[in-house]
Amino acid sequence: MRTWARSLRRALVRSELLSCWPYRYEELEVELHRVGLRTEVSTFDLEAENYMVVASKV
Repeated sequence: MRTWARSLRRALVRSELLSCWPYRYEELEVELHRVGLRTEVSTFDLEAENYMVVASKV
């Protein structure tokens, strides 16, 4: 797993590449909302092996 963090103006951007995903997509959505984030972009597809999710503060 690799993690990056950098400051862009007033936002702290974090990204992680995982070899396996510990959440089902629906669980991820619930967890993001629970911590005050909302999904901005998602490439989720049930048939795809990988996908990307971009979330931001509500």
